Amino acid sequence: RWLREIETGEFVSLTIMDVNNQNYEGDTGPSIIRTERGDGTLIDTAVVNGFELLPIRFSQLEMVKSTSLAGELSKLTVSFATSGFISRGSRLRIDFSGENADRDGSAWNLVASGPVIPSEWLLSIPPGSKTIDLFYDGADRISPDEVTSIEVFNVGNPNYVQTVVYVVLLLTPGVGSVSSHRDSDTLSYTVGNLSKVERPTVSPPTLASSEGPMTVTLRPQNPVPIDGKIQVDLPSGFTFVTPCEAIAIEGINGTLEFEVGRFGCGGLRSAMILRMGDGDEVLAGASVVLELNTIRTQSFAGLSGEGRITTLTSDDAQIDTGTTPPVGVAVAALTEAQISTGTNVAGATTWLEVMFIPSSPIPNDGLLMIQCPPGLTILEPPQYTSLMGQPAKFEILPDTFRYYMPAAQPYYDLGGISQANRNPGQPTDNAYRGATVTLRRIAGPGIPDIPPYDAVRFRFPAVQLRPWTGCSGTFQVSTMLSGFVLLDSDLSVDGAVLVPGTLQDVSVQVSSMLPDALVNVTVNFTLATQLPPDSELHVTFPPGYRGLEYATVSAQYGMAGELQVVSDPGNMRLAEQFGGATVVRLKHMANEITPAGSQVYVVLSGLSNRFFSSKAQAFHVKTLLRDGITQVDRRIGVVVPPVAGPQRAGFGVFTDGEWVMAFNEQNPREAFRLAQLEDAGGITHGVSALDVEGGAMFFVSGGKLMQVNLESPSLAQVQLRVDSATMGGFVNMEWDPVAGRLIGLALLDGEMVMATVDHRLRNVT
Repeated sequence: RWLREIETGEFVSLTIMDVNNQNYEGDTGPSIIRTERGDGTLIDTAVVNGFELLPIRFSQLEMVKSTSLAGELSKLTVSFATSGFISRGSRLRIDFSGENADRDGSAWNLVASGPVIPSEWLLSIPPGSKTIDLFYDGADRISPDEVTSIEVFNVGNPNYVQTVVYVVLLLTPGVGSVSSHRDSDTLSYTVGNLSKVERPTVSPPTLASSEGPMTVTLRPQNPVPIDGKIQVDLPSGFTFVTPCEAIAIEGINGTLEFEVGRFGCGGLRSAMILRMGDGDEVLAGASVVLELNTIRTQSFAGLSGEGRITTLTSDDAQIDTGTTPPVGVAVAALTEAQISTGTNVAGATTWLEVMFIPSSPIPNDGLLMIQCPPGLTILEPPQYTSLMGQPAKFEILPDTFRYYMPAAQPYYDLGGISQANRNPGQPTDNAYRGATVTLRRIAGPGIPDIPPYDAVRFRFPAVQLRPWTGCSGTFQVSTMLSGFVLLDSDLSVDGAVLVPGTLQDVSVQVSSMLPDALVNVTVNFTLATQLPPDSELHVTFPPGYRGLEYATVSAQYGMAGELQVVSDPGNMRLAEQFGGATVVRLKHMANEITPAGSQVYVVLSGLSNRFFSSKAQAFHVKTLLRDGITQVDRRIGVVVPPVAGPQRAGFGVFTDGEWVMAFNEQNPREAFRLAQLEDAGGITHGVSALDVEGGAMFFVSGGKLMQVNLESPSLAQVQLRVDSATMGGFVNMEWDPVAGRLIGLALLDGEMVMATVDHRLRNVT
């Protein structure tokens, strides 16, 4: 009501306070203005067009997902507050169309299965839409500025890395899809996890610095598009060998292209497998197996680091990723590893050379480690040496050699991958082992790695070989990183076959040259190699000496302990016999070693001299370990003059069953066996011959000509055949000393013939 009269055409402005707008967006509709007189009579009227109301922003809005991994099911929490009441029937609508907006979304389906907390909010997805609606079905209105939080479970995340803007609207009940509030929030998604990544396999078995195909197996969490990519990052130290290709074994089809080194880890560690759009989409959860040809493994042994496999879209948006489990890399083999020495005489001091060809490069601060076999000692090595023309430092853990102690385990062993990083152990007092030598390269500017497949050679200037015979044992040769991580190794490099040392100043003296005399035999020698506390001395007597089973040591000098003959008179044998020669065994027992260079003499008493000899006879002298088998030193063929007497020595030979016997012509009861016949029957008695100078006799047995060597009794035979005819045997024979052959009368095809026999060539004429 106006308090004054308003003139026609006068401009009037007025403000009406506290008018509430409609609670939804859109056109307000026209307004009607009327002017009236005080009695209600109409003066003027007009229709004023409405105006467009916009939705207001939420006073508070926040969206949170329980996981941001692409392709995962998550819990969506929406917290919001409005400036007005929220009545029953209102709907909170969240627009998901921003997901995958930069790609063809034809295969994309919105996933949101609930449940919803609190239960007053009901979940629905309008058909064909990319939105979810949360319908408020509560009995009470929600007051202005009251914060409401809704949890929607099992909402699917987009299937690759992206940032999404979500539009959120509050729809007013009863007026269709119009909103009173509109706002947005942004969520970012990270790369999803491959649901399965198996340990890669390399064929052949995974050795350090080896090359071969690698098989990778993965199971994607999200689909891989037909033009997608698979990126493979190898573990550190592994590289692709170009040119390289990827071969689909399972789960993926179509054309694949392969690129190396422009992404991921870079260099030759990374490769991208490109799908060229002519295959099928790889579905979520499908098993994919790829073979990558070819890769080179790390240069050292042990577990590798982790690799990584990532699936991507064509424009490099990450979809899924996962790490590959570590690969166990075994020690590569050194090739052509050899050990050589200046001599192979047991106990000798000499040089030792190591040569090998590595499969992996040896860094400029790398190590060479040589585990020597037990008993080998490194003597005064230099502190520094040259290795392949570059400086290196010797580091030695000394040997702990003791006779007859148990052998220790190697300082390091390669029983499994877990043992691939192993520092050398320390010596022990209750076991023996050879020295362990490390040769450490001294890193410096300009010092290159030793390349693979180059022969490496170096020498120890002075070593002492094991002081007994046989195989010296095997060496272990390895190359390592500076931290004792193994590169290449050969755990069984053959050493030298050690031969006995030669006893020096050896002589054997018999106290009398008279046949059959009771004599002392004195053995003198100088040790070339030290003897352990418990050892043996073997003296081999030529045929003819008797009473050896009753021999005693009547005097000795130079040995650390006592010598005692091992005898057994009841069995009439104190040692094995070899072709009529008899070995007298003497046990040596002491508390310390007998050093090399010791001058020794031993007197054996109670022996009877030989009663025959056509030539000088030879003794053998040996020192051995306590097993009586392993030799230390020896001297073969120590000559003792022939037995002499007032008249020429003589002896007789006869057969007794299968034995050929020799006897003293002056005392036939003194006899001994010379040799054993294969067939005792059929001896042609009275037909024999004697080669006095050659020390051999001949007779016929079983149709064969038999030859007995009388110097070191042994038996040989000659088949009596001429061409295809068989001789009936000799009826008499004699030795022709001029022609050096047998001559006699023999039966051949029923006729008597003159025959000669060359016993060396075994020819019958």
